[in-house]
Amino acid sequence: MPRVSGVPGPYRFFFTSFDYNEPPHVHVERDLNTCKFSVINRAIAYDCEQIELNVDSEFVGSTAKDVFFGKSVSVATTTVRQLMGLTGFAEAGIVADSEGAEADVIERELPQLGDRIRFLMVEMHPAILGGDRVDCLVHDLRAIGFVLKQQLGDCMFLAR
Repeated sequence: MPRVSGVPGPYRFFFTSFDYNEPPHVHVERDLNTCKFSVINRAIAYDCEQIELNVDSEFVGSTAKDVFFGKSVSVATTTVRQLMGLTGFAEAGIVADSEGAEADVIERELPQLGDRIRFLMVEMHPAILGGDRVDCLVHDLRAIGFVLKQQLGDCMFLAR
């Protein structure tokens, strides 16, 4: 497996190549611990089959918002429900920093997925969503059983 070099810190990253007869994934190791992340080339979005992802070459990030950096790529879409069906996970956690789009996941999917989502680590953006909407989203999460465990600025960790 190809290894990524030059990453500071105690972690080692390995990417699968296509000669292992496995779906694309990344291994992350630290000391004796290893985890594996699947690479699924999809964007979570709703009411469309694909989105235009605007790529910022000056920053480690991209956006589907109406901000154009000079380069974009078309990305097929999916939903959290579809991803859980594809992977076969009975339960999952969600980590999201999607510049306001996390509201769609919370509003459209969490009530339907019930207690299959065990935790949510999310950066909510009052400057993008509005403070009242963020308050409503947190209220809705509490109503379906989530408990706010920690908040640092706009970042929240909720679990049930």
